[in-house]
Amino acid sequence: MEENNKSLISINNSLVKIERQIAIGDKLLNFGSNKLQRNKIKNFLISISYWIKLDNYSFTNKHNYNPFISLISGFYPFSEELIMKYQHILDWYVLSSNDKIKFSPTLIEKYSDKWNFNVLGANKSIDWDIDLFDKYKDKFDWRYTIYYAEALPWSIDFVEKYIGKLNWQKFSEFKSFPWSEEFIEKYKSKFGRIDLYYNWTGLSCNRGLPWSEDFLNKYSDKWDWKYLSSNNKLPWSEDFLNKYIDKWDWNGLSRNSKLPWSEVFFNKYIDKWNWNGLSGNSGLPWSEDFFNKYIDKWDWNGLSGNSGLPWSEDFFHKYIDKWNWEYLSRNVELPWSEDFISKHKDKWNESFLNGWIRRPERILIPNFNENNIESYLKFYNKTALLALDYFIQNPKECVIRMKVVNNMQQYIIPLDDMQQHIIPFIDDSLIDEIINETITQNNPSLKG
Repeated sequence: MEENNKSLISINNSLVKIERQIAIGDKLLNFGSNKLQRNKIKNFLISISYWIKLDNYSFTNKHNYNPFISLISGFYPFSEELIMKYQHILDWYVLSSNDKIKFSPTLIEKYSDKWNFNVLGANKSIDWDIDLFDKYKDKFDWRYTIYYAEALPWSIDFVEKYIGKLNWQKFSEFKSFPWSEEFIEKYKSKFGRIDLYYNWTGLSCNRGLPWSEDFLNKYSDKWDWKYLSSNNKLPWSEDFLNKYIDKWDWNGLSRNSKLPWSEVFFNKYIDKWNWNGLSGNSGLPWSEDFFNKYIDKWDWNGLSGNSGLPWSEDFFHKYIDKWNWEYLSRNVELPWSEDFISKHKDKWNESFLNGWIRRPERILIPNFNENNIESYLKFYNKTALLALDYFIQNPKECVIRMKVVNNMQQYIIPLDDMQQHIIPFIDDSLIDEIINETITQNNPSLKG
């Protein structure tokens, strides 16, 4: 009963936070029922392209970078006809990640010299099977990138077919493979090669392994205990911890939120903990009393970003001179309200919206239910519209805020949050118009 009450309180608290945030969005947002006009979107996208080119002329010309092309390449449901029409303009790296395209073996084959296969391998809209993969196996980077291609048909049969191509160091870190004790035993000589001693480090931090005490014991002389210590998928208990007490790395343990944290447990090993690691650990039995008991030991940078603290405005103001505002700005568990934001408006990092609004799904965990999701979507839509309306009126500032030094591809990332509001206005004809106005008028040879 007590557990159920705690769960209900937790859910209610989450809903209160979300409703509070919706209220902020309602007050800030004043679009009424009017939809954003298609030509506003068009002019905004053209302006963004212009200001980015002006901001870094040499880079954009050298790499033929166009933010509008990168944007649509990533989300627009291109037909085969439109791909053919603009094949010399599209960003094929980004296009390879587009899960709105209806991929077929024919489409992949037709542009096999243009696709980035390492990106295609992560595209879950493609029905990868061993036969399709085998046709392009040499186009993948077996040394590194393929181990991020989670859409490939990873299975024991698949791995054994290409066993000679594997980079065992990177493969040992790969969580999406169906790891089993039998597989590791069968290929333990591969993992144990002297020149690849990092393999057991990769396995030690891999959360996808079938962790159990028996499994751990079987290879106890091979594990990298430093990385085991921070692996939250181990079968943590106090008995388990004590069984290997001389092997653990206490820095890693201090950061591990899945230890059986309680004040009794904490005090039992108090001379071993790393206080920097503890300060950022949301799994500790946080309360104001617990916090104050060790106030001279905490690292305030870690505390500022810690979602597990007993956040309230009183708690926040009590230590206002100690917080790191950079980390606070990204902490979704602060008592956010319009008044709270305004009261400290000169101290927040200007990208704080990207911390607690852009990733609000973190607010809901572990209390997902339909009401939470509906509230989240309502709030998220409003904040994204607010940003879009502002940037439509200030495209130059949009570019300035989006800029990331030496990485032009990052320009497009903040637009991702606004895509759902831009997408309804983009169709084949708008793409034609923008391309004709921004690209082909200066280079007629690119005209479809």
